[in-house]
Amino acid sequence: MSISTSLVFWIWIAVFVALPLFVLSFVKNGKGKTFIMSLFLILYLALLVVFIIGDVGITRTNVTIGFDFTHGVGGKVVNWTFADLELLDTIINIVMLIPLGIILGYFFRHLSVLKAVLICWYLGFAFGFILELSQYILPIARSVQLSDAIFNMISLFIGGFIGRVCVGLSKKIYKQK
Repeated sequence: MSISTSLVFWIWIAVFVALPLFVLSFVKNGKGKTFIMSLFLILYLALLVVFIIGDVGITRTNVTIGFDFTHGVGGKVVNWTFADLELLDTIINIVMLIPLGIILGYFFRHLSVLKAVLICWYLGFAFGFILELSQYILPIARSVQLSDAIFNMISLFIGGFIGRVCVGLSKKIYKQK
């Protein structure tokens, strides 16, 4: 299946960045807000699994998703350097987990901004490592790169900060009303 890269990008931004930020900013705190954010989390994680196990090819014009499990398990080359990075790969890996950080920022709303962001940082490290390890172990045609794990960690950190700040602003808005 092949889809326009710009279409995928704008849908991703609308569904996993704009809508959660809208919910965080303008929906009054309560069970409804928690339910909506939980739905975003489940949908996001489901799509992330598809991107992890799928043979995803992203170019400037097309995104292709296939499921080819004919490759061997493990034994892949791990790229430990930052020498072969392309700008598009870097952007994708930085942007990829920002929505997860935004959503987690809501669920860590009872913590201080610093604690919430640090937890997102640690989760980003663990999540990035798990993503790369799964790409190494699973019989899929995916490369394993240390830079991806580091950029995923930065991505979750940024998203957690954005989400937690939006929750804090939302609390201030509703206290003033």
